Amino acid sequence: VLFPCGDLRRDELPARLEDEDLVVEDVVCYRSVLASEAAARAAAERAQVLVVASPSVADLLARACPPGVRPMMLAVGPTTAAAARASGWAPTAVSTRPDAASLVAGVRALLSTL
Repeated sequence: VLFPCGDLRRDELPARLEDEDLVVEDVVCYRSVLASEAAARAAAERAQVLVVASPSVADLLARACPPGVRPMMLAVGPTTAAAARASGWAPTAVSTRPDAASLVAGVRALLSTL
């Protein structure tokens, strides 16, 4: 099984395939490049709600944004939410599904609390 992936990825799928005695070849097709902490902080300062879809971005934002001046965070799913919590920034909410309709509903719900 060819598994095209990024340099930062979850390994559950290839591990599960290998557990089923399938040979998996992973090929890195793209590399993640994170913004600097200063750029992340500057972007976050302009937001009321951050929609975060990546554990590495959650970690970057937690390092870049001091507590007390953080906007609300909507995590796209449980993996990103867990990474955010582990980095010291618990998300305000976690989307019920990682699709556009659920994310829009989540953002609207958070904005309605302002």
